[in-house]
Amino acid sequence: MEVRLYRCADLEKIVNKEIQLVETVTGDVREEIELFENLVIRVEVNSLSNANYAYIDYYGRYFFITKSDSICEGIYDLYLQSDVLMSFQEYFEEWEGIVKRQENKYNLLLNDNSFKIYQNPIVIQKAFPNGFSGQEYVLLCGGIPIEVE
Repeated sequence: MEVRLYRCADLEKIVNKEIQLVETVTGDVREEIELFENLVIRVEVNSLSNANYAYIDYYGRYFFITKSDSICEGIYDLYLQSDVLMSFQEYFEEWEGIVKRQENKYNLLLNDNSFKIYQNPIVIQKAFPNGFSGQEYVLLCGGIPIEVE
């Protein structure tokens, strides 16, 4: 099967990683696998010095190279871990969602126990020119506050 080896400098939690192709090689799976667990594949390659990421066409998935063992000159066993974020990025981009927390911009419309807010009430007191006699009245107004002189 064809294995494309890449160099990736981005963090694991980033969905759209920037990758540079290092080399395309052929390889064979050495063990029965679960795609979400570790995969061991044997490849023939000149050098693995720059490669830390891989794509396997047969599975249609991207993998992190977590470890490599040199079997003999030019033959390596690669221990791979599936990168679900990069493998299914086209599905993630179609989703719409509500992000409850973001490190710089807070959504004040969502209840968030980690970000405390308090809206001070706006109260304006204004004396009526003629006053009131006899009983007490309460006048409530809603709308945009105006400046009181």
